[in-house]
Amino acid sequence: MTLEVPDDLEPVVVDYSRLVRVLLSLLENAVLYAGPWSRITVEARATHRALRLCVEDEGPGLARDEHEAVFEEFYRGRRAGAAVPSGTGHGLAIAREIVRAHGGTVQVEDVSPQGARFVVTLPMEEHGEGAW
Repeated sequence: MTLEVPDDLEPVVVDYSRLVRVLLSLLENAVLYAGPWSRITVEARATHRALRLCVEDEGPGLARDEHEAVFEEFYRGRRAGAAVPSGTGHGLAIAREIVRAHGGTVQVEDVSPQGARFVVTLPMEEHGEGAW
């Protein structure tokens, strides 16, 4: 796994345990569906008063028509090739609701030549502000 976080990244006000839950869900899916030997990259960057967190893998990826469906409860991708299917299909649905509660978004992007990149965008509040 590769971690790419700039040293000068500004702090973001979030509910720590819930954001950890989001990242764990994205990482677990990357390991399960991309395979144990796929490179996984976690990246954090600040862009225009927002924090952009990405979890990217080199697995089979998702069909474009599944980019929204994967965030629905109980949905499993058609290309889902997890060695050991597990869970209840709630992970990404819960992750999306946590991110929304923080005023952010989560989406899927394609990676070339194959793979998926889950992108979480969270607003960066001024120091001392925020709902959390």
